[in-house]
Amino acid sequence: MSNPELKGVGLLAQIADVFPHKSFVLISQKIPSIKLPGNVEQFIPSNRSDMFSVVASCAANISCSDKETLGLPIYEAMALGLPSIFRVNQATQSIDKKKFLAFNNFDKDEINRIFEIISDDACLARLLADQQLLVNAKFQVIISDESA
Repeated sequence: MSNPELKGVGLLAQIADVFPHKSFVLISQKIPSIKLPGNVEQFIPSNRSDMFSVVASCAANISCSDKETLGLPIYEAMALGLPSIFRVNQATQSIDKKKFLAFNNFDKDEINRIFEIISDDACLARLLADQQLLVNAKFQVIISDESA
């Protein structure tokens, strides 16, 4: 989150409070103004490679912004093969919510349903295939070895 307050860190904290058995990572250079629950760890990446390493080690990407478009962080996570969970807003309302992991507002049951989907191997495989089609339609992903 480049600006945690504008990107919905409050909603992330709320989700973390309701799901204390799950661990969350806030990736941001900025310290949020709110106190984060104990199951939210903040990671301050020193470079994009570090950021991608942490993102790739997560079970999913969650975007809690009510203003952000279906933007680069979401597509980057999708390109890494992670399920992307995002909040529906004006910019994302045209996305097929039945096909992707989109939620309107905080609802414990809806978020729990999303977590169940990413825990089900068959559902996750379908979701990742759909996400890959979306990424391929928008980007050409080139993965290179920096050491080469």
